[in-house]
Amino acid sequence: MSTDPVSVVRLVLLAACLAAPVLSAQPISLAYPPIDVEYSKSLDRLIIISTNPNKVHLVNPPDGSETSVNLNLTPLSLSVSPDGTHAAVGHDGWISYVNLSEGYVEKNLGVSLTASVVVLAGNGNVWVPPSATINIATGVQTASTASPYGTSHPALHPNGNWVYNTDDGSSPNILGKGDMSSGTYQFLYVYPYWGDFPSCERHFLQRRWQPHADRTASKTDDMTYAGALSAAPTVTAGADSTVTHEFAVICGYR
Repeated sequence: MSTDPVSVVRLVLLAACLAAPVLSAQPISLAYPPIDVEYSKSLDRLIIISTNPNKVHLVNPPDGSETSVNLNLTPLSLSVSPDGTHAAVGHDGWISYVNLSEGYVEKNLGVSLTASVVVLAGNGNVWVPPSATINIATGVQTASTASPYGTSHPALHPNGNWVYNTDDGSSPNILGKGDMSSGTYQFLYVYPYWGDFPSCERHFLQRRWQPHADRTASKTDDMTYAGALSAAPTVTAGADSTVTHEFAVICGYR
């Protein structure tokens, strides 16, 4: 992602729709190209990783002010914990576990592969696709008995355990589900379609599922097709508001 004006506006719009009942935005300038971006609701900050310098940035969406945490290695991926207080940053052979509330790297965890994708679950474990799970407290790595074919753009369910991901690169692209409640990622199943609907690129889970964390526990009704956004055939980012009960998207860009 570049720091052109459109990219900057896109970052702020996403934060605005997550945090405020009325959608509004002002562009802010960044002095670095974002490698990955997530949002901490509890801290009300955009969490951004960058190279040159290697940092985690905590950006205040309304005015663009920020604090940062130095990283010892080049960051490749980012995942913010469900409570918004910590982040896992993936590197080549390492994971930085960052305390966002206090602003420091709490732990450096070794991993046997390049952590180009990370998922920080709500139970103190980090999944590094396709098959490695790292326990933050002990640093022990365990392997999954079953892993998805490929993993692109994983999204963590609000219950902090279920992981949904697309398999970009497969034909057709499919949507799958895994579970981290045991402490080690386990692949569960894929959705019931085979090329019937497009399912590549990113996907976004609605936060209003939170009060009903077991709502999609059944394979029968999980990941079933419910319609399309005709006005937004290509979606770069999306988020729902529990206040306005609306779903905001940023569309038309890849």
